[in-house]
Amino acid sequence: MFKRGIDRWNTIWCVGLRPGSIPAMLFALVCVAVATLMRISLGLVSPDSTIFAPYYSATLVAALVSGAAAGFLAAMRIQYHSVDFSRTRSHYDDLTGGRHWR
Repeated sequence: MFKRGIDRWNTIWCVGLRPGSIPAMLFALVCVAVATLMRISLGLVSPDSTIFAPYYSATLVAALVSGAAAGFLAAMRIQYHSVDFSRTRSHYDDLTGGRHWR
């Protein structure tokens, strides 16, 4: 059963993106965009939620599917978001008018 799972993973993995290619870099940026949307959604529901948890997953997925260069690009883009989120008192106050769901 384990060998069958590994064989299946190998057939899926060879379909992945070529490391360093433009589609790989675009995939990394899409991963960061999806993580940002998830973070904004989580912030609307609970502003006390873990701030950067979706970004860890986005970096991991980008690096595993698209290679180290795409993972690095995702990490640098996420760093930009972390600085942007930390500039204001609460990024979500603008979206919710200062009211949070509890």
